[in-house]
Amino acid sequence: MQVVIMLGYSPRLSEPIKKYLDSVANELIKQQSPFLVITSGGFTHLRSLPDTSEAGAMAEYLQERLPKITILKEEGSLTSWQNLQNILQILKNQKLLSARITVFCESTRKYKILVLARIILHQRARVIAFPLNPSLKRTFVQT
Repeated sequence: MQVVIMLGYSPRLSEPIKKYLDSVANELIKQQSPFLVITSGGFTHLRSLPDTSEAGAMAEYLQERLPKITILKEEGSLTSWQNLQNILQILKNQKLLSARITVFCESTRKYKILVLARIILHQRARVIAFPLNPSLKRTFVQT
């Protein structure tokens, strides 16, 4: 089983974030092995979107495009450290600690996520980074 983790950056689905999610969806379509998707991100816009988490917004968007996939939401985190700590608990609860892990994130956080995944998840996760800044080249950076 493969676990695909998507780190969130805003519950507002701007065009760059939609392109990030569309790119992840395209990658998921290519997957041959069974997988579980975990979207991760808390309630970061309490005044303007008090009922919408980053994880919830991403899960809803992806579910519309890929209705057959299973998506779990991790909605309690506000930092990358918290994202991965809370995901570790989900992996334990789902008995998926030995699963292969791919993390999708924003490109400026790529190396931080690589290190945090090693520390928190106790494995070298595959990290696929995508630039959310429209001025940056829109290509995947994989490790």
